[in-house]
Amino acid sequence: FPSHDTPSLIAGADAGGSATGTMSLQASNITVVGNYAYVGYSGNTGACTGTAGNTNGCEFKIFDISSTTNPVYMGGGDIGGATNSGTIGVSTINKIAIYGNYAYIAISVSGAGNCTAATTGTSNYSQCAVQVWNISNPASPTIVAGINGNGALTDGTASVNGVDLELSADGKWLYIVTPASGGIGNDCYRDWETDRKSTRLNSSHSRA
Repeated sequence: FPSHDTPSLIAGADAGGSATGTMSLQASNITVVGNYAYVGYSGNTGACTGTAGNTNGCEFKIFDISSTTNPVYMGGGDIGGATNSGTIGVSTINKIAIYGNYAYIAISVSGAGNCTAATTGTSNYSQCAVQVWNISNPASPTIVAGINGNGALTDGTASVNGVDLELSADGKWLYIVTPASGGIGNDCYRDWETDRKSTRLNSSHSRA
């Protein structure tokens, strides 16, 4: 290949959100829209803060990438639903889809339990296979809704991961893939009609 086709590193940021830091944590997903990069990470029980260099506990991070040589950490969210705070760190983000001012996040849940907005920042939101975040202010992403992978808004027994998700072009429909019970082979995709602050299960389809 010609030399100009050889990829080379221009700039970066560590898991703590710093361009010069040494925090190590696996990034699991990235979605870029406009001047922002939305990055999902593996679960971490460290602190989630709004200060670059100390954000290991934010499983959901937003970076301003308008300068290709200087990505800037803007803000983040803990998997439990807290903004720029929280130490839940029990679940991993699998996919992020963006539409307008909202981020739709598919996660591997931490186990059976409630998916509820009762108390932001507790482990409740970590049981949601899908989380919806308002990202209109990149420095302060705010969780607005969540739903279990089986379609229930609050369910004490289901442990269903959100493996993947996609949005329709008009942002009205959300499609999520959940794993087969006990293994790989058959999975299920579910479609929700979204109004941002609530999600309603319309149908469920199994496929080989």
